[in-house]
Amino acid sequence: MNIIHGKTALVTGAASGIGRAIALGLAREGANLFIVDKDVPGLESARREIKAIGARCETAVCDLSKPAEIESLIQFYCVSGEHLDILVNGAGIGFHGHVEDMTDDQWQTLIAVNLQAPIQLIRGFLPKMIARSEAHIVNIASLAGLVAGRKTAAYQTSKFGLVGFTMAMRAEFSSRGIGVTAICPGIVHTPMVDQLIPGKFNRLRHFRGTAWTTANVVATKSITAIRKDKGIVVITPLAKIMWWLSRLSPSFVMWLARSHRRDAA
Repeated sequence: MNIIHGKTALVTGAASGIGRAIALGLAREGANLFIVDKDVPGLESARREIKAIGARCETAVCDLSKPAEIESLIQFYCVSGEHLDILVNGAGIGFHGHVEDMTDDQWQTLIAVNLQAPIQLIRGFLPKMIARSEAHIVNIASLAGLVAGRKTAAYQTSKFGLVGFTMAMRAEFSSRGIGVTAICPGIVHTPMVDQLIPGKFNRLRHFRGTAWTTANVVATKSITAIRKDKGIVVITPLAKIMWWLSRLSPSFVMWLARSHRRDAA
């Protein structure tokens, strides 16, 4: 998709973090936005910022952990008659801790938001996207969807699933004009990570750009992926090294994970 100007994009998780950064980036490219989140104040703030850029922007409040609300969103959008060129599944939640420390509700909600919601949205919007001459789907996954680690089992389960679904969709629909991309950054400085692991970025302040990056960088690389129809985009040098090592020597990466004490952060 060489031309983004004039295209219509739906972005979930647009109230903050990566989703918001991508929505703003697409607005600067001249796209028309339909943004989705359950954070009403954050969503309205994003809408005002997008409008200030000069882009058209509509909003919808939706709790992506609830399939019925997602179905209502899909039906509302389809009834509106608006076409859809770009779908960005930017919403996501996390949990930092051991598997036995998660409640059933925490596990189910995380899987619902991070994996089941993108699948439902993609399946629901496919007819509209197939009808376009070209379209693109961006799934915000993670290095955690490529490389195993510690204390993020549910998150990794959801992201491994999302990467697999992305690749399956890419194989099935690339010949029909629909590009599909999995964005797999390493650590990204977002409100979610700040909440899950307080003080992490203070400890890593000297490694910005190497061990971690910002939502704006992820947004820029996501828009480039739309233009160039990339399949998997791994972001930050450290993330690329870990992905390379996991393919070259999975046992070495497992050794690294086991080398930490159980109570290590």
